Parts: sequence; structure tokens; C-alpha cells
Amino acid sequence: MKNITPFYLAGVIDGEGTFTLQINLRKSSSGKENIRINPRVGIGLRYKEKEYKLLEAIKEKLKVGTIYLSNKGKETAKCMYMTTNVEDCITIAEYVLPYLYLKEKQAIRFIKICKMIKAGKLRRKGINMYGGEKIYSKEEMIEMITVATTLNEGTQMTRFRESTGRNTQYYLNIIEKLY
Repeated sequence: MKNITPFYLAGVIDGEGTFTLQINLRKSSSGKENIRINPRVGIGLRYKEKEYKLLEAIKEKLKVGTIYLSNKGKETAKCMYMTTNVEDCITIAEYVLPYLYLKEKQAIRFIKICKMIKAGKLRRKGINMYGGEKIYSKEEMIEMITVATTLNEGTQMTRFRESTGRNTQYYLNIIEKLY
């Protein structure tokens, strides 16, 4: 297998990759709402042998992440490399950042929020996050939500947010209730 260089990986991410901040709304057993932001770095391709081998080579190079398959054996089959660990997300984004062309601004915003999440995880040690203590300040949550809901602006994401009503303001209203 050929060596996966940072230049090549940046090109794959520019074309077929994504930096995503997934928003999860959760309720504790006591009924209290909570918002979590989960970072993801992903590369999605049609499932063909060569494409799958490319994702395996990327995984081997980065030493992190998982490859997922969907609809294997069908014409719509896809393979996806993904990492969800905040440390790994920061490492990958910083590794390719100097070589990105299309997604450079996304990567910069993504890294900033990932570092905020990492700092929150360090503060959270020993805190029952559903017990009412806030891990992030209101200002931090507003920034994380704003970036998460605008990071991947495009026709498909805009249609999704409009159809579900899960736009920036929707989450900011929840933050107002929580803080």
C-alpha cells in the first residue's frame, strides 16, 4: 500500500471528508435536559474494494478511527471512516490543516470547539453532569452551538435544518432554558 501523506489525506478530506459537531439532546432520569456536542471526523466513499482499501490505509496511517459499512452487496453500498474521540479529532484536523484547501476554515473552527470540549472533559472529572452543575459557561455553549449549526453550511444541511426546525435559534432557546 502506498504511503498516505498529509497532502494526500488533506485532499481526500477536502473532497470526501467532513468535520462535524453532532448535537445531542439528552434527559436525565430526573427529567433535566442536557446538550452534548460530539465531534466527528469522517470520510465517506462508495463501497468498492479500492475505496475500502484506501480507508484501511488511512486508518492504518492515523492509528485511530473505525470503518463502517452500510448496504454491503447493494448498489448503494457505502464505506465510512470515522473517529469520534475528541483527542483523535484534534490530532487529525491539526495534521491536515496546513494542507487543506476547501475545508481550512471549517477545520480551524472545528479545532477550536474540540479544544473547548476537551477542556470541559477535564473540568468534568468527578462532576455528575446530570446533577445540575454546568461544565461549560453559557457563553461557551452559545459558541459551541453556533459553530455546530453553521460548520457545514450547504444546500443539504440547510434543507435538513429547515425541515426539522433544528437551526441555531432552536438550540439557543434550549440553552436559555438551561442557564
